[in-house]
Amino acid sequence: MTGWEITHVDDDTAYLGDGPIQLAFQRVEDYRGLAGPTRPSTPTSTSRSPTPRSP
Repeated sequence: MTGWEITHVDDDTAYLGDGPIQLAFQRVEDYRGLAGPTRPSTPTSTSRSPTPRSP
């Protein structure tokens, strides 16, 4: 993803980079990602073609 070297890994964390800037990832127990938008069962708006502009 970044091309950076993985400098540390254990059961809960991973670190990338070996210098003044590092990137860390941490596992969170029982984390559930965002559910995201749901689709309505019926359309809530109508689709219309754009109105042509006159020159």
